[in-house]
Parts: sequence; C-alpha cells; structure tokens
Amino acid sequence: MPNVIKIIKQSFENLKNTRFFVSEADFQHSLAVELEKSFADYPEMQVFLEFPVMKDGQKIYVDIMVLDNNHKKLWPIELKYKTLSIPSGTKFQNTNIAVNQILKNQSAQDLGGYDFWKDINRIEYLVGKGIAVSGVCIFITNDKYYVDGKYSKQTQAFNFRLGKELHKAGKRDWKNVDAELSPSYIKKHPGFRIKNNYNFVWQSFFTFNEDVKNNRFDALFVEIPPKTK
Repeated sequence: MPNVIKIIKQSFENLKNTRFFVSEADFQHSLAVELEKSFADYPEMQVFLEFPVMKDGQKIYVDIMVLDNNHKKLWPIELKYKTLSIPSGTKFQNTNIAVNQILKNQSAQDLGGYDFWKDINRIEYLVGKGIAVSGVCIFITNDKYYVDGKYSKQTQAFNFRLGKELHKAGKRDWKNVDAELSPSYIKKHPGFRIKNNYNFVWQSFFTFNEDVKNNRFDALFVEIPPKTK
C-alpha cells in the first residue's frame, strides 16, 4: 500500500509556482488531477470529489476523498481558498481577461478561520470513528490577515487564528460574545473541540510577477494524524 499522505503532499507540492487558482473549485479540480497522476501506478487507488459521509446523523461532503479499494481505507482532504483581488490590468495568461477581474475580495476572515478549524474537526471526527485512516487540510490565500495571525486576545475570532505557531488541542469557541454587538452569524457557528496539537507552518505557494498588492499566495498544509489507541 502506498504512503498516501506522502503522495498527497507531493501532489500538492507539484502545483506550487505554477499559477494562482481562479476559484476554490479550480484548486480542488487541479489537486484531484494531480493526485490521479500520482496514483497512476496504484490501480487500487481512486480519487473522488465531493464525497458524501455521515457526521452526527447528517450528510456532509468532503472536498476530495482518496480510496484504497483493496484495503477499504479512506483519506479525506479538505480545502480552503480565500482571496483578495490583485489590482493588475495585465491579461490573465493567454486570455483577454484582466487579472483584476479574476479574484474577488472575500471578507469575513473570522469565518474563514472558523471554517478551516471546522474542517480539521470534521476529519478528526472521521478518523476517530474509524471511517478514515488520517487526512489533510490545506489553506491557500493571498490575504496576510490569515498568515500573520496577529489577533488581539480580545478579538472574538482569537481561537480561530491561523498564524504560524503551535495551536494546542482544546475547545475552539468565540471570545467575548455580546448578544447585541456580535455579528448574528456567530450564533449559527457554535464552538467545537480539537483533539490534537497542530504546528502551523506557512509556505510560499505562488507569486504573481508584478509589483502589485496581494500578489503573494501562501499555503498551509495540515496533516490530521491517525487515531491513537
């Protein structure tokens, strides 16, 4: 049986310094194609998009699922791609579309951090239940807010920061929630528990070749470990 996590990581590395993705769906498809290439010598391995699994009685969809047909084992991959617009009028590759028309400014960074931690929580659940062997969560962004992770401890989203540091296991919830002043969406996104410690290390993914704002993309590759006895 191949070292699946190692192959996932190498497949992701193969995408570095090629281009930026036009959307999260573009990222998802590109990684899936690269995984198919990487598993070409292992006919028992299959790659699925939007793979359905059950969690707490509800159907959820994993962005990419790797399946070993011989051993009936699963490795889930969850992806996040959060962007700011690149203010360049340069044409995108060989098209007539300007780069500044490709990416949009995505707001709500607090929810972006929450959703990534929720992805980790989801894969920990699948591993804990014996549904998956282990898994991977990947975050790509050109928004320094995520990479710097310099949140005040009074910030409501402090527990969902993604900065370069050791993030310890424990409860992930919103801080200093005020029923009148806090955004309404906070009530719809309850806290949860993280089982493992994670050392976040951001790496350079792609740099757009112009001296313009938001031209650098960084990536966070997080491995969710197998279940411990």
